[in-house]
Amino acid sequence: MTGFGSVVVTRSSPGVERRYTVTVKTVNHRHLDLKFRLGKELVHLEPQIAKRLRKHMSRGHIDIIVETQRSGSDSNRLVLDHQLASDLFQDATSLASELGVAPPSLGDILRMPGVLAQHTVSDAEDDPSHDILQGVVQATMAALSMRQTEGVSLQSDIQNRIQRLSECVETIKGAVPALVAEQFARLQARVSQMVRDTGSVDSHRLETELALLADKCDVSEEVSRVRSHLTQFEDELLREPYGSGKKLAFLTQELHREFNTIGSKVGDPAIITVVIEAKTELEKVREQVANIE
Repeated sequence: MTGFGSVVVTRSSPGVERRYTVTVKTVNHRHLDLKFRLGKELVHLEPQIAKRLRKHMSRGHIDIIVETQRSGSDSNRLVLDHQLASDLFQDATSLASELGVAPPSLGDILRMPGVLAQHTVSDAEDDPSHDILQGVVQATMAALSMRQTEGVSLQSDIQNRIQRLSECVETIKGAVPALVAEQFARLQARVSQMVRDTGSVDSHRLETELALLADKCDVSEEVSRVRSHLTQFEDELLREPYGSGKKLAFLTQELHREFNTIGSKVGDPAIITVVIEAKTELEKVREQVANIE
């Protein structure tokens, strides 16, 4: 199912601020397919992010994007030692007074060793990994919430199609007795014609024809299996917390197989029309089931 979640993570340190926009997007896919766009400095987080995502998702194509924005400079920067500068200024001013010379300027003080020093933020000091991983979890929860909303509508649509499939199989079951009677009447007519033509009936051939008729028209086993599959499908679809998409896909495949068998066995145009309708509904169900975890 489709899902989207986005979270902004902010980290500040002296002289620099970083904003990490963490986005999780999901679309339909029969397996779990993860695609990362993190940037070189965060690529080491891929295994940890994948581990967290697998706790919540088992199917779908998922894009995980982390965009970094910086303000200030996170390279080497000058840091003023206020206490040292103040002490040096007081001492230098006192000395200048004793010597009768002009006191030092601020520029003079700032040029003295140690007053301004370069400072580099180390990776350990400014490691955003924990915050980004937390952001991934939050974005994933937002995407799952969107998927759940879509899932309610999806469940209703599938239930309507399963109801239509139940109606199709009952239509087939109700039509078969009349079809058998029609086929039997045709067989009787053929037997009567054989008697008129030959004056006798080939008992072996008659038994063969009856066996073929019985086998061809008997779809009771297929109807029974379709009913069972539909019941299992509904039970699985309504199972809490969520039905298994893989099991629903398997049941859809089995239902398709049974309706195919019914169509090939019976061969009656009216029943074939119902079978085609059922297979059309099943194709739509198959597409929808691909959205379910």
